[in-house]
Amino acid sequence: MVTAVAAASFGHLYNLTYGHSAGGLAEVLPILIFTIPGVVIGGQLGPYVQARLKPAAIRALIAAVLLAVGCVMLSI
Repeated sequence: MVTAVAAASFGHLYNLTYGHSAGGLAEVLPILIFTIPGVVIGGQLGPYVQARLKPAAIRALIAAVLLAVGCVMLSI
């Protein structure tokens, strides 16, 4: 699994730098700068929070977040 992910990542990186999408790395780099730390922090913080909270509290929190996102999407 890790090999497939690494191969796909290197393939996309090659395509963005040297392939037919050359120059696309400048468009993708700002997204990566914010995404990578978010994934790393979420991957570390998520299991910690899950172990500390009760399942009912997690369900209520997720429902509240999804409701807030839905309201924002409807208002746009």
